[in-house]
Amino acid sequence: MYHYLRNGILIVLGLILSGLILYILDINSQRLSLVKKGTNLSFTTLLQKDLKNKSTNLQNTLKELPFLVQEASQANSGIRQKNLENIAQALDMYYSDNGEYPETLKELVSKYLKYLPDPKSYPVEYEKTNGGYILKHTLPSGEVITRTP
Repeated sequence: MYHYLRNGILIVLGLILSGLILYILDINSQRLSLVKKGTNLSFTTLLQKDLKNKSTNLQNTLKELPFLVQEASQANSGIRQKNLENIAQALDMYYSDNGEYPETLKELVSKYLKYLPDPKSYPVEYEKTNGGYILKHTLPSGEVITRTP
C-alpha cells in the first residue's frame, strides 16, 4: 500500500520538476533571443522581469474580482427570481386544471414542473391560503421574493 503512495508522490514531484524545467527553458530561450538581438540580459534579470509581469497581471485580476463576484451574484439573483416565476406559473396551471391550488409543491412535479429546486440550495416556502397561495424565497442577499396569485 505504501508503494502506491510513494509512487504517487514521485509522479507529482516529477510533474512539478518538469514544469519547472520547462519554465527555466522558456526564460533561457527568451534570453538567447535577446542576446541574438544584441541585448545581453542575465537569466536572473529575465526571471525577475517575468515574475514582475506575472505579479502585475495577478494584481490586476484581483482588482477586478469584486466586480466579477457582484455580476455573478446579480445573475444568480435573476435566475432565482425566474425559478420562482416558473413555480408560480406551474401553480396557476394546476389551478386552471383543478380549480384549487395544491397542498404541496410536490404535486406539481412531472405534469407542471420537471423537478423542484433543491431545498438546501434553493429553499422555497409555499403556503396554500383561502383561494390562493404565498410563495417565498430568500435570496443570499437577504431580500425576500414573494409571489401570490
